Amino acid sequence: MFDERNKTCLAATCGSPADSGCGEAIASYPPSMTLRDNPGKTTLEAEGTARAQLREIATALETIRFRLLGVQASLPPSSLEETPILETDEMDAPTEIRTAIGCVLEDRIAPAIRALQEAATRVREGEEVG
Repeated sequence: MFDERNKTCLAATCGSPADSGCGEAIASYPPSMTLRDNPGKTTLEAEGTARAQLREIATALETIRFRLLGVQASLPPSSLEETPILETDEMDAPTEIRTAIGCVLEDRIAPAIRALQEAATRVREGEEVG
């Protein structure tokens, strides 16, 4: 979610400023992606639509995950990665990029994919997934 008044992202961990592109991406969603725009939908239909969208988003994140892995693999390990780095040593560019990608994949992308897939398939007792 994007707060137009304060020009920041309202996602729990984001808080990105307006010029980061976060709000632009949210503002560019087609109207069909917002569930509140269709008041005629039943709760069950809205949940089904939301689950379908979560599956699509998880798939898109998988694509991003593979792109990041490709970028990471395209950079050969530097000599700094093969020897222990002291805290005072600065990382070279390839090591910094490979490390950043590894952190994003493990700390952000993988958990997001799992959470979205789980939410998309979670069924409460007595419900059927559409």
